[in-house]
Amino acid sequence: MKHYITEATLQQNASQLPIHMYTFPVADQQKRYEWGAKLRVELKNRNSTDIIVYKENVIATFTPLTNFGQQQPIHNERAIDPTNSFECDLLARLIKETLLVTGQNLQLKRVRGKLQINDSKDIQGVIIYPMLSFHITVKHDRIHIGFATTHNFAYKKTLQDKINHNEPIAPGTSVAHHDQKATYIYEFSAYTPYTVMDTLPEMNSSIYDYYKNKNPKVAASLNPSTAVVKLNANGKELFYAASLVREVCDFASLRGKQAKEVGNYIKQAPDERMKKQLRWVLDILQKVPLFAIVKNPFLITANGYTTHELKSQSIYTTRAFQKPAQALKRGKYIKAGR
Repeated sequence: MKHYITEATLQQNASQLPIHMYTFPVADQQKRYEWGAKLRVELKNRNSTDIIVYKENVIATFTPLTNFGQQQPIHNERAIDPTNSFECDLLARLIKETLLVTGQNLQLKRVRGKLQINDSKDIQGVIIYPMLSFHITVKHDRIHIGFATTHNFAYKKTLQDKINHNEPIAPGTSVAHHDQKATYIYEFSAYTPYTVMDTLPEMNSSIYDYYKNKNPKVAASLNPSTAVVKLNANGKELFYAASLVREVCDFASLRGKQAKEVGNYIKQAPDERMKKQLRWVLDILQKVPLFAIVKNPFLITANGYTTHELKSQSIYTTRAFQKPAQALKRGKYIKAGR
């Protein structure tokens, strides 16, 4: 019997993967974390690569950057020091970003550091999206790519549907907008008196004209009477067509038949869930020529593990294990053992 694990170990050692590290001077060390995030966005706009990560005031890439604007960083091109925890974490972030961007290039959507798989299911008005997450560990000079599958939920109704049915939505409610490459999570602020055809003072444009220039296909899908909603993105006001935004839900908020049917769907058989995960991750890994993997990278033996059959069925715990002295045949009450 072959044994599999939700992990793949790259054939290269961490000390065999050269990267570009750019150290930038920071005037205010207290703001180096916030500063790094802004610089990353600026460098992505200035250079022809989407795979850029940062930690504090250090930017890392697999390909060299050429346009730094007014900045003058110190550039190092080399493999990391596998005994340096800072550099190990930097490489781990770079590998994870590479996997996420590769997934986006395979038409998967990115949602808060995860990939949304194109295998959604509509059950009782709830759309279920499988989500793939990566967990990278660089340890003892080896690179381990762990992964797991969870689910995101969204109501099928858009905010425009809720308007049409006079269904209220409270300010602060989490909502989602899906575009071609990513899903963005915001907070609902308020409905506005505008439609998508009206010029918004804050934008000096209508929502329709915005999409007509950016994405004509979306513009063509907008009904002229569609309302405009105001959303909050970490303190920044954004305006969207109500038909392009849905309320986010979680499993705990579901009730009755809806909760039961959704629960039955996401509780897939372990072997089926494992097969899907392995196929999704393998598709991504095979699209990254920089990463060397074996033919079947998810075998336990390919990741340095061994298997042992337990002859004894005893259960060992950190405390005494006691069977109950008495129990009811029916009901929830169980009397503890002595």
